Amino acid sequence: MDIGGFALGGTDEHGNKFTSVLASAVPDRLTTADLPKPVVEQLQFCNFAMHAQLSGHMGVLDNLEQVAADPPDFKVRLNGQPEAGVELTTLGVTNIARQRLAEMRQIALAAEGQITADRARFSHLNGRVVTLAELQSDADRPPRRTPAQREQLVDNLLQQLEVDFGTRGIPVPDGQLPQHIPAHLAQLGIRTVEDYLIYVDQASQQEFHQLQAAVQISIDHTELRETLLKGIDEKDKVGNDILLISTGRPDIHGQIVPADAFVFQIAREMVQGGLPIAPTHLSQIILHHWNSPQFIVLFDRAGGPKLVEPNR
Repeated sequence: MDIGGFALGGTDEHGNKFTSVLASAVPDRLTTADLPKPVVEQLQFCNFAMHAQLSGHMGVLDNLEQVAADPPDFKVRLNGQPEAGVELTTLGVTNIARQRLAEMRQIALAAEGQITADRARFSHLNGRVVTLAELQSDADRPPRRTPAQREQLVDNLLQQLEVDFGTRGIPVPDGQLPQHIPAHLAQLGIRTVEDYLIYVDQASQQEFHQLQAAVQISIDHTELRETLLKGIDEKDKVGNDILLISTGRPDIHGQIVPADAFVFQIAREMVQGGLPIAPTHLSQIILHHWNSPQFIVLFDRAGGPKLVEPNR
């Protein structure tokens, strides 16, 4: 699977494994308005069904009914088999990380709007991409700002961007890096504003400028394992025959978290290494990375209802 990002793994002082996803741009929302919960659920199930059918792992969907008074979220009938209840849930980065992403996106959008409204003031940004980066962990994140504090931060950011401080990269006129790099060259295209770094890079289009946000996220493997097992336990109820767990699914705000792709990879490795999954009511549990053909069957009860054939 093409994740489209970089991550570093290690062990903290307590012996817990973690993965730090290096700061990558927070994408724009997929929608211009919030999504109702039923629509988000439809996106989740139908996206999985499409990929599972295209890969030959899922048969003919005879009937699909979304249930208002869940659980389950859906009732499905496949290949003429008896009706089965499908419950949905998600697995992803922490709620704190999502809050950080949302805050950074708000700041970037506010600044981008003012830059667009006053192009003459920021004409030197044409053909450049500006990144506002927050590189702390969840534990060390900057304090949440009030609307007034966020507005002040945007003003401070725009004051920095009024000045043309170049783009990142060391000039190499003769094809060789200098033995000693002066400080003013090392700082080309880099500034700080409060708790954040500002990077300015050359874009591929000359008449284009963009301001984006980037956040570094740490994934604690032990915490992720506990969250996965707890989520399965909470969904193991009468009426739920199949559990579909998705990573990378859009939330109700239409936003996708890029780091969720690493969550899927880490969870898949955990499952392959062995997890104590023994539900009472669920017959099949599937982990799927949304909008991709990548999925893994975490549990499959012989003779029970199922969405996919694991060995097909």
